[in-house]
Amino acid sequence: MVQFRIKNYPKIVAYRLGCWLSEIRNEKKVAIGDQGVVRPEEENEMISQFARDIRQKAPREGMRKGLLEGEVKGEAKSLLRMLPRRFGSLPDEISERVHNVDPNTMEMWADRVLDAKFLKEVFSE
Repeated sequence: MVQFRIKNYPKIVAYRLGCWLSEIRNEKKVAIGDQGVVRPEEENEMISQFARDIRQKAPREGMRKGLLEGEVKGEAKSLLRMLPRRFGSLPDEISERVHNVDPNTMEMWADRVLDAKFLKEVFSE
């Protein structure tokens, strides 16, 4: 999985878009937009608006994803602390399952740990 800092994302997109537009200008092509032909002088304004939109959306989206990931990691950590206290030592595959599960299943397992008499009841389908 490639990781990068969300705050650099708008810069990367703007840079790559700029490179692409430079190639178009060098080839003396004219871009076609929704409104018809876009003149080269209008290109910069369109790119500026696109870059502003990306700068506004990327941090919010990154924050939302980061909060969700943090929430899931916190639930996994709590579940992995509760399970051994309730059921004794855990098989190795349990830790891997807990770390690779979707948020809804994690929540369901966390609820089950309180009522289950056996470890397999927590993870039953």
